[in-house]
Amino acid sequence: MAGVPHLRGNSAIEAELFDGKRESVVLEIGGTPVRLTNLNKIYFPETVYTKQDLLAYYYRVADLILPFMKGRPLVLHRYPNGAAGNAFHQKAAAEETPE
Repeated sequence: MAGVPHLRGNSAIEAELFDGKRESVVLEIGGTPVRLTNLNKIYFPETVYTKQDLLAYYYRVADLILPFMKGRPLVLHRYPNGAAGNAFHQKAAAEETPE
């Protein structure tokens, strides 16, 4: 993605997730580039929490919750237009979907 900043290292990633204002960014996590887009999209209109806010929360709790999720099947219920929008189950991940 031309023009989209690539960030690596905890301090750069945390600065962007917790205080950044970009719409898109690529984070390098564990040597793998992870493209994040639409970071300013409002997911929870009643509290004005954005996609970035949710990702920042996941980033903060990852070390605590990932050990419990390892090896467990997950069902993804997606809300592409926020919590109040239409939702669907993503039953089968596409081949290009990261693990």
